[in-house]
Amino acid sequence: MLRHGGRHDIKHNLKNGVSQPVPRHRDVKELLAKKIIRDLTRDDEKNSRPVNHWPFGVSMNTYPTFRRSGTGPAGRRAGRLPSLPIFAAAALWLAAGMPECLGAESKDIGGLISWLLEDGRDLRAIPFPDVLAATTGKKIIPIEPEADRPWLDRLGRVLDKVLADLNSPSQGIHKAGRINEASRFIEDQLRSELNREAGWKCMVPSTAAGEEQRSGYPDLRLVLENGDVVYLDPKLFETDSRNSTLRTFYYEPKTTTNKVHDNARHLLVAIRHNGKTGADLRLLGWELVDVSRICVRLKAEFQASNHDMYQKDNIVAESPQKP
Repeated sequence: MLRHGGRHDIKHNLKNGVSQPVPRHRDVKELLAKKIIRDLTRDDEKNSRPVNHWPFGVSMNTYPTFRRSGTGPAGRRAGRLPSLPIFAAAALWLAAGMPECLGAESKDIGGLISWLLEDGRDLRAIPFPDVLAATTGKKIIPIEPEADRPWLDRLGRVLDKVLADLNSPSQGIHKAGRINEASRFIEDQLRSELNREAGWKCMVPSTAAGEEQRSGYPDLRLVLENGDVVYLDPKLFETDSRNSTLRTFYYEPKTTTNKVHDNARHLLVAIRHNGKTGADLRLLGWELVDVSRICVRLKAEFQASNHDMYQKDNIVAESPQKP
C-alpha cells in the first residue's frame, strides 16, 4: 500500500515496481479488476518502475502532496482533493502532445483514464500556487500589502498613466476589431511605461529554451530595483461580467514552454472596460489580484488536430478525385 486516495488506494508491487490505483468500492467491474491484477502481477522488467514512482511515471520525490483545510481563499475546496503528485501527473500528461497513439495495452493510458473517472469531479478549488510549484518547482510569494505598499503604489501610478494614454482616441487600441485584440496594446503600453521607471526592468518572459514567447502565462516579468521578480498577467474584463463563471484564466503546464523561472510574486492586472470596441472603448479602471490566493479547476479533455485525424492510414473511404 502506497497511499489512500479519495476514492481509491494506490497499491504497489515491490517485485516489479508497478503501482496501480485500486477503487475502494464493494463492486469493481470485471474488466477493470482483471486489468489491475494483470498490471500489478506482470514481471516485464522493461515496464517496471522504481518504488518511488506513482502511476503515470511521476516521482513521489518530485512533487509534494498537500492537504488543505480551513475556509480561506487557498483552503476552500469542493470535496476531498487528490494528492498533488497525481494531479500534476495528469495535467502534464494531458498537456503533452503525443506524436502517435500509445496503443491499447499501455498501462499509463488505462491508469490515467481510470483515475480521471474516479477523481475527475474532485479536481476543483485547487490552490494555484500548489499547481505552479508542482509543474515548475517555483513558489508564488504572497503579497504583503503593508511591506509591499511602496512598489504597489508605484505600479498603481504607472497603471493610471497607461489607462489614461490608451483612452486617447489616437491610440491603436481603438482600431482593434475585437476586445481580445486590445490585450496586446495594454501589454505593450504597460511594458513600455514600466521600463521608464528608475531601477525597474520589464520584459516578456523567456521559455525554458530561452526563447521569448508572448502567449501563455504569465505575460510580463518585472524586476524591481532590489532584484525581486514580479510576474504580471494583464486581463480585460467587462464591468458587468465580474461574477461570470466562464473560464477566463488558463494555465497549460509544459516543460519546454514554461515561462516561470523564479520564486516570485504573481499579479493579475485586471482592467475593467465598458464592453464596447473601436472608438467607443473605454478603460474604466484597474485592480491588482494576488495570484497566490486564486484556486483553479482542471478540465480533463482529450483532443486531436486535423493532422492527427486526417492521416492517410486513417482514411477508409473518400470521394473520387476531381479532374
